[in-house]
Amino acid sequence: MCHSRPPFVSARKGHSMSKTVYSSSNSMVWEYFGIVYRLAAALDSDDDQKRRQNTALCVLLAVTAVEAFFNLYFQVLVTASPYSEHEQSIRHWLSKPRSLDAKITEWPKRIFKQPIDMSTGIGKRFADLKRLRNKLMHFSDLQKSVPIAGTHIHNFSDITFYENLKDSDAWNAYHTALRFIVEVLKLEGGTDEALAVRTVRWTAVSLPVILEFSEI
Repeated sequence: MCHSRPPFVSARKGHSMSKTVYSSSNSMVWEYFGIVYRLAAALDSDDDQKRRQNTALCVLLAVTAVEAFFNLYFQVLVTASPYSEHEQSIRHWLSKPRSLDAKITEWPKRIFKQPIDMSTGIGKRFADLKRLRNKLMHFSDLQKSVPIAGTHIHNFSDITFYENLKDSDAWNAYHTALRFIVEVLKLEGGTDEALAVRTVRWTAVSLPVILEFSEI
């Protein structure tokens, strides 16, 4: 498993001591997946609360990694033929807040003339992961009152789904996000060798390893 950083370049801005740090277009995708892998691999604590917290972070960051990939991969893709006609369209989309759902629905269909099926297979698995991430990120449940021992206690939240998070949810988030990215990269076409190169470039994980995850 490789999650070392791609090359970074620092540049001073004017005469100040602050630096602007540049890196290759895949760097933040690698960083996010590196964090998820590190957190999932460290889920050996006897502290159940800590394990749940780390699992929740894995879910949140796995979806974040996919969104970063979408934003960066498609920007790079449309800078060259045969996709350059879409460059202005992608830049326009990114100039305003857009949901990941909208990007998944529109960008592959526009650029590759092929939608991603989110109702079956890896598409459905990622949609399920995204729903769990949204429950964590946008948590808003508040019960007006909870009946306990013959009385009512007010202002309690139902966090059953959070308490039920398991170590396997962390690894599932990692594997699902990686496999979903492979599904997007396949739309670009080309040989199996070309897909393998693109996969390592964008995820820092080899294609055979990612495909092996699907069998687990």
